[in-house]
Amino acid sequence: MKRFRMFRLIVILMLFCCNLSHGQQWFYETVTNDLQEGGLYPSMTKDLQGNLHATWWNQFQDKLMYGFKHRDSLSWRMEPVDPLKNNGIRSKIKISPTGLVSAAWFENINGRLFLRFGIRNAQTNLWEIENPSDDQWGNYSEVQTMNDPYLEPSLDFDFENATNVHLLFFNARYNRQLNQYGLDMRYTYRYNSGNWQKPEFLLPDLPLWRLDLPYDELIAGCRYGEFMRIIRGFNGRMLSFFPGNNNGVLYRMTQNPLLGSWNITEFDSAMRLGAQNPISQFYTDVRLGVYYEGMDITTSPDRSYHLTYSTSHRNGRNDLFEQYRALHYCRIDSNNVPRFQEIYFPFRGTYNSHTSVAVKGNDTIFISYAERDSNRYRLAYSTDTGFTWQL
Repeated sequence: MKRFRMFRLIVILMLFCCNLSHGQQWFYETVTNDLQEGGLYPSMTKDLQGNLHATWWNQFQDKLMYGFKHRDSLSWRMEPVDPLKNNGIRSKIKISPTGLVSAAWFENINGRLFLRFGIRNAQTNLWEIENPSDDQWGNYSEVQTMNDPYLEPSLDFDFENATNVHLLFFNARYNRQLNQYGLDMRYTYRYNSGNWQKPEFLLPDLPLWRLDLPYDELIAGCRYGEFMRIIRGFNGRMLSFFPGNNNGVLYRMTQNPLLGSWNITEFDSAMRLGAQNPISQFYTDVRLGVYYEGMDITTSPDRSYHLTYSTSHRNGRNDLFEQYRALHYCRIDSNNVPRFQEIYFPFRGTYNSHTSVAVKGNDTIFISYAERDSNRYRLAYSTDTGFTWQL
């Protein structure tokens, strides 16, 4: 299985000309160049003042790094988030409603994944770290073993308000020898700066996999919630999207007024994808399945949501039908009506979570993705609210 890596963390900035169709100019900034795999799995955000904040994993030191760049500065300032611990194989960084830099990440304890959350104190410049869970959630390693093959942890969080935090993460636990697995999404939250709730399933504990499937099929594709996104909705409640488990369904999850309660509905499916695609038999063939991979969401001032994700069709880890892939965009307007569009078909994947979306104003949308064929980052953009796209 190929992996898309950045051994140097590079921030790519784009200056847009008056007419996008006439070209763009790219500017690159090297954030860290320690030549020791110092910029893996980055996450970046921008505060209201235009300053940049990023986290990434220094694999050589096994440390979660935090970087800051003032909008008027030419250089980055960086520091380990928790220098006394091994951590950072995956992280997510966001700005709280009160402007505090916040992050969630996995810590390494004896080779296992443990969940952590922290807020950077603006006065002391130190991270105040919390333990949302004391349980272990998988294998902390990029070295695939017989017990934990091809599993990649993931997590995301957002603020409901200044004190309430909602966190989703993928439980990447599998032991082939003992036939134990926990390929599922978990949810935890913290209210009023109090204690974190015990991570839980959001759906009934249904069988996640058919045990009679060949082993290669068992570990292939997306698992329940492996690539999830969560965001605060315009109505003040949380909104999340996550894939089903080898069933060709993308789910939408909206927060109910009752604490910890959610409404989960089907948002997209292999049936709709098949109806829109000339090779619909590959979408509806249960032996192949539809796998949702890269996923991201953002908003625009007109109270619309912009969601992007990729799909692929595989039968086992060997990607027998990996050529049947597509990049998708969905705009959900203020009336909560989704408009789906397939941007690019066929294309060769997005390397799992390497997909992101950004919006300029209400009408101009940018989607970046990592293309497998060329091993390059690519950009798709639309200037008419997503009706037409240029690659």
